[in-house]
Amino acid sequence: MAVPTSRGMRGDPVEAGPPSHDAAHPEQPVRNEAAGAVFGHLVQVGTLQGDIAIRESPRAQVVPRQVPPTNPRFTGRASEQAAMSDVWARREAGLGGTPSIVAIDGMAGIGKTSLAVHWAHRNAAEFPDGSFYVNLRGFDPQLPAVEPQSAINELLNSLGVPPREVPPTYPAQEALYRSLLADRSALILLDNVRSVEQVRPLLPAATSSMVVVTSRTELPSLVAHFGATVIKLAPLSLTESEQLLQAHLGSDRVTSDQASTRVLVDNCARLPLALSIMAARAASRPGFELADIADELNDESTKLDYFNLGEIENDIRAVFSWSSAGLSEQSALLFRLIGAFAGPDISLGAAASLIGTRMPAALSALGELTRANLIEEYRPRRYRFHDLVRVYAAEQAQHDDPGVTDAAVGRLLDHYLHTSAMADHLLDPPRRMISLDPPAADVHIPAMNRYDEALTWFDDEYLNILHAAETSSAQGCHAHTWRLAWAANTYFYWRSQWNEGVRMQRLAVHGAQDLRDPTAEAKALRGLGRALARIGEFTEARKCHQRVLDICTGLDDRVGQATTHHALSFMFDRQGDLTAALHHAEAALPLWRAEGNKAREARALSDLGWAHFRAGSTEAALQECREALALFASLTNPHGETLVLQNLTRICIATGQLLEAASYAQQQIALESQLGNRISEASAYELLGDIRYSQGQDDQASDAWNAAARILRSSGRAEARTVEQKIEKHTQRNSRGRS
Repeated sequence: MAVPTSRGMRGDPVEAGPPSHDAAHPEQPVRNEAAGAVFGHLVQVGTLQGDIAIRESPRAQVVPRQVPPTNPRFTGRASEQAAMSDVWARREAGLGGTPSIVAIDGMAGIGKTSLAVHWAHRNAAEFPDGSFYVNLRGFDPQLPAVEPQSAINELLNSLGVPPREVPPTYPAQEALYRSLLADRSALILLDNVRSVEQVRPLLPAATSSMVVVTSRTELPSLVAHFGATVIKLAPLSLTESEQLLQAHLGSDRVTSDQASTRVLVDNCARLPLALSIMAARAASRPGFELADIADELNDESTKLDYFNLGEIENDIRAVFSWSSAGLSEQSALLFRLIGAFAGPDISLGAAASLIGTRMPAALSALGELTRANLIEEYRPRRYRFHDLVRVYAAEQAQHDDPGVTDAAVGRLLDHYLHTSAMADHLLDPPRRMISLDPPAADVHIPAMNRYDEALTWFDDEYLNILHAAETSSAQGCHAHTWRLAWAANTYFYWRSQWNEGVRMQRLAVHGAQDLRDPTAEAKALRGLGRALARIGEFTEARKCHQRVLDICTGLDDRVGQATTHHALSFMFDRQGDLTAALHHAEAALPLWRAEGNKAREARALSDLGWAHFRAGSTEAALQECREALALFASLTNPHGETLVLQNLTRICIATGQLLEAASYAQQQIALESQLGNRISEASAYELLGDIRYSQGQDDQASDAWNAAARILRSSGRAEARTVEQKIEKHTQRNSRGRS
């Protein structure tokens, strides 16, 4: 008789053919031959009387909850959790289509898996048919990445498919996986993904399920082809970082020394893994103050040694190495060089110079680093490291060929020096340029032709220029050091970056003295003296300028002498020594006239006018300042005009000529706004407010003061409070008047 058929998971019948007998040899055993592929049960017998009933013990229906335990000390990420919940809430109704997909990416140690696991547990009830978890081991240092076919088999087993009922071909397995999930509401967490190729076969074909992917690399194809929502994790906020430490160590220990807590958080750069490692170290040393733990991290040469708890997954160096291990040779070199030698951030052009390649190749290398979340493109074509990744990259650079690194540093310094000199000339064309050696081969110098382009470039790069000066000084490249300081001096002066100017000029003085170059020493000392005078260090400033005068007199350098007299006039004016200020202003003017430099002559006239005003000679002051203003206007030198307009405004206020003062202030505001000199614009607005107040024009005064306060607040300047106090006093007076 025929044996009843049994069916596999796909419903294909299993057929047993009729018994086969050999008539010539009836004693031979009977053979039952199965035809086709066999899925499920097969019975082979000789003689069969009756039917066969195959029964299996019923399986317990267990809803899979495979997501690993969440960390009970998980903190923060509220907005990211809300975004994940929002993705699930916006899923389309019905079957078919594409599941909700969230791709969480970010650098190593940023907490991608922790976030995914925590959210999965909090929202388990949303997925009544189970929560599935597969670690795809995309960045495992010891085991190979999990192939999609292995992951499918693992998921089929989790879905209750017995091994013997798993189809033999990969496409059939994939189809079965999607079929089983078609009418289920499940969460599939795919952890540690390296590429989209690992993920693509594991995506259900129904909106009733959700997929959460974590990866150290960006996965743009998930967005382009499957509509995934990307959640890129940044370091924790200060508050979240402190909450994480409190969760590990208790509130009392963390809040009792806020200063040390802040230092610890900063040294961990708000990276969750780093914070957790240091919290574990602190927990195992209950007698230590947090200050002791934080102090261990102050030395960058040993900093990463402390981020290691013994296990490979809790060793920050190892964790970072897994991300960098797969980089191309050029990208890996750029990674190390940026870490070792770049400033707070780096532009595409600076990166191209650093590795000595064309812009497209540098863009490709930076793109690889960005996709690997080893560097952040935080603005178009501007990149920066996480602080701990920078330390790791710099460590790795110590193993590079010194010839390679020295050449890279030389190119980077040339990039900043030659671009700074070009930008400085656009800011202040009358300034006499210094001689520069040609840049090294493969150094990229960006094109710029306008004042605003130069100012924007300096705004972006001034901290990198300062870092370049520090690097050149440390490397003994003193010719670069003092020239970088000279090239950046105008910008630091115009932007009132006095503390940065002092730091840079001190390096320049040291470098020039080491080179035994008196001309370079004079330029550096003059720059240092000007910056010191601005921060009130008059004694040292005077010594600097006196030394410059001695050097320039010995070299018969009239330009140097004139520039130094100008600086001394300003310094003595700030000190209140008006006689000395007038003396140096008078000394500068004939020197500039002898040089035939009309722009500098105009500046000297303006300085002399101010010195005369301060000495009580108002008529001479107004005449000299008006002559200076006309000369600057004839030269189309708007920056020079603003300097004179400010002097004229103040002189006219002091002499009661308020209408003329208001006109000068308004002209200055217009020019400062055009030039992008925000602080000077605020100063002019404040003066205009004072004038309007004196004229009894209260509303106009309030408008001008508010404009000044807005600019100063947005620039983080302490002077904002002075203007705000004027506004408050004016408001109180008006309130009393109305009452």
